[in-house]
Amino acid sequence: MRKRIFVVTTLKFGIKKYPDWSKHAGKKHWDIIDNRTVAWYSSLRDAQRCVEENALDIYGEGDYPWALIEETMEGVYPDIKNEWWYKWKGKKKSKKGKYQGKYVLAKKPIAYKRVVNFGIG
Repeated sequence: MRKRIFVVTTLKFGIKKYPDWSKHAGKKHWDIIDNRTVAWYSSLRDAQRCVEENALDIYGEGDYPWALIEETMEGVYPDIKNEWWYKWKGKKKSKKGKYQGKYVLAKKPIAYKRVVNFGIG
């Protein structure tokens, strides 16, 4: 029996230009600039704790203002069962150089309404 896992991915969205070979060459669009899968857990609670406590600075000193937990099954070409989106709320840096804030639950960006498998896939 395949085991359920919870994949934690951090993301950064921004404005990108379409490549020269595209029919939209030179035009700008909102897209994922960078993402990284930082962890996976066998329990949702552990995955939530990782995000909510910014474990080992998954925020990346301000580089990854979005985080996502995807529930899936281990194996090849996983199917996403559920997802939980988070967005960083707070200041980027305090006077002491530390990041003040935390990830809070957020709505999935509408442009990605039909997109899944950000972490594995």
